Amino acid sequence: MYTGIYQRKPLPIGIEVFGINLNEPLTEDIVCAIRKDVTKHRLVVFRDQDKVDGEKQVEISKWFGEIDNATYSKHPSSPSVDIFRVSNNPSEGCTGVGMSGWHIDGTFLDCPYAYSIYHMVSPAVQGGDTMFVPLTQVIESLDRDKRKRWDRVWMMSDRRGEVCHPLIYQHPRTGRPTLCFHQGMTQGFVWDYDICRNEGAEPQFLSPQESKILKDEIKNAIDETLVYSHKWQKSGDFVLSDNLAVGHMAGPIPSSIEEAGLRILHRVTVKGSVSPSKAYGFGFPDISNCAY
Repeated sequence: MYTGIYQRKPLPIGIEVFGINLNEPLTEDIVCAIRKDVTKHRLVVFRDQDKVDGEKQVEISKWFGEIDNATYSKHPSSPSVDIFRVSNNPSEGCTGVGMSGWHIDGTFLDCPYAYSIYHMVSPAVQGGDTMFVPLTQVIESLDRDKRKRWDRVWMMSDRRGEVCHPLIYQHPRTGRPTLCFHQGMTQGFVWDYDICRNEGAEPQFLSPQESKILKDEIKNAIDETLVYSHKWQKSGDFVLSDNLAVGHMAGPIPSSIEEAGLRILHRVTVKGSVSPSKAYGFGFPDISNCAY
């Protein structure tokens, strides 16, 4: 059982953790500390983990709740039905993933994923970073009028047309304002969807011009000074992400596998338990009693 020192180092977003080998058994206090850190810091990065097999990655993911494996493609090379295997080689994993713009995972679900857990099996030799942005800071950068307008907007997923979420809502664990959005998987935007629904009125979609203005505003609000570009290392990076608090996007990578090198990423998603809503509430299990 691991009894070493749990050390933290700040990153532009989140923290990097030292002194932990995820392949070894960990005490309950260490597990609780890690869970609290993901909530507090939003992104927790473990370097030098070598190869974390599929069974261990799924075990770690279950620290945060129930696994959702029903909503993504299953690749024959994946070590587990619970692992979404992503690659730049179609024979090794699902390709073209996460490259359609900034987003959180699972916006097409009633309850978007609560956490995403990543392990880089084979990093690209050129490109292939994953970029992260803290969503609370994006919202706090808005001027007053823009914030009031965004507060009225709801996004409708292009995968399930009945699913409509507020663009800005309160994070169910922390109470911080956050975003529910996907730049590449949105059917349209709706004004005051909750009011329309309560009054039995038809949803009022933003006009094409209004939608373009909003999309441009979202894009411009994600200032490069807020972005952390994670460069995956060969030594076996393992990343825990609060999916509701941190937007992400796949960074550029050469189209030629010979130039980029083989990239293989394993992702596990933890099922969400709260539907984004203007009726703010707190729905995740309480871990406040976990000791460091």
